[in-house]
Amino acid sequence: MGLTRDLRIKVTPLQYEIIKNKAQVFGYKSMSAFIRDIVLNENYSTEELIKEIHEMVVKEKKDLNKV
Repeated sequence: MGLTRDLRIKVTPLQYEIIKNKAQVFGYKSMSAFIRDIVLNENYSTEELIKEIHEMVVKEKKDLNKV
């Protein structure tokens, strides 16, 4: 089955860079492929990566609220 649907999310510039960098570190050619794997393939390392990204996003939000 081909990829035929779009899914759009809004992120801050920093969140975008974090996701982009993590995709590159894990060897993905696109952020879309990286995000699909994170969301659709359930395993321990995926869950840990999601938690790590979430913690970064929460920290960024707290830092922005201080400004």
